[in-house]
Amino acid sequence: MGLNGKIYRLNAEDLLAQALEHEIDHLNGILYIDHLVDKDSLQKITYGQDPQEDEFDGEELDDEEFEDELEHDSEVEDNVELDEALASELAAAKKED
Repeated sequence: MGLNGKIYRLNAEDLLAQALEHEIDHLNGILYIDHLVDKDSLQKITYGQDPQEDEFDGEELDDEEFEDELEHDSEVEDNVELDEALASELAAAKKED
């Protein structure tokens, strides 16, 4: 429903459908974690030094660590592109009405 009370309908498939459901869930106060089947299987993340990990000493990342960082940055960029695509699809649907 739009701000003017008009009901909008949009048929979506695949990634756009998932993105719309995700964003509508936010509007309805539903989080991703609410969709999990077994909440007891979640593991608590603790912050602190893991004795099996080396402490960061300011050295450059090795190739594998660098690739991991690039992959993470790419995922963030994909989310931004998804938001932009969703906004574009919604604007196009609004123009059609």
